[in-house]
Amino acid sequence: MIYSLYSISLKLKTPSEQGKKVNFKNDQDDLLEALYEFNMKYRSWSKRLILTKIENNFFNIILVIEKDKDKISTREIRSFTAYLNKEKNWSVYSRESSKLFGGIKFLEISHSEAKNIISTIQSESQLYKLQEEDISFLLQTENQLTQKEINEEKNKTSCETNEDLSDEQAVVIFDYLIKTKNLGNNYKKKKETILQIKDMLIKWL
Repeated sequence: MIYSLYSISLKLKTPSEQGKKVNFKNDQDDLLEALYEFNMKYRSWSKRLILTKIENNFFNIILVIEKDKDKISTREIRSFTAYLNKEKNWSVYSRESSKLFGGIKFLEISHSEAKNIISTIQSESQLYKLQEEDISFLLQTENQLTQKEINEEKNKTSCETNEDLSDEQAVVIFDYLIKTKNLGNNYKKKKETILQIKDMLIKWL
């Protein structure tokens, strides 16, 4: 399940003299290796990354969040950065090894927007083939909305329904449920609804 999606662009935050000369296009293997390790650790229960574009001095990734989280920031990819620093010696590219990258862009995107970004990667390229499992996960997900968007739509609909129902109508409906709780094919559902309402009301006693 995809909960939310983010488009992220990263560059070196405080490049060293060596970092000023770096060309990320020449470091694609390092980036893909770091993403692979990140995804092996987190995907299927928490999050995953997809590398979508590499330029000379910046690269783009999609962050896929797979569980309900309200506050999302670049901290979500710290282990990706840590791997590059420790395992690939990228700390030499920065004057601050603890802050390798700075964000050019950090933007929440829709499922359809993410698919459009993925479509820009050539399917025959190494960039695509080495990430095919994670790309397929994103492309083959049936829902066209992320889970966050679905929840927001449900909350919106619920609020609109509550506003349409007056206090007087609510009292009449509850009274009807009590009086007919043993009648009709839906009597079990009526009793369940009555108990649920009572559980909410008793908290106010």
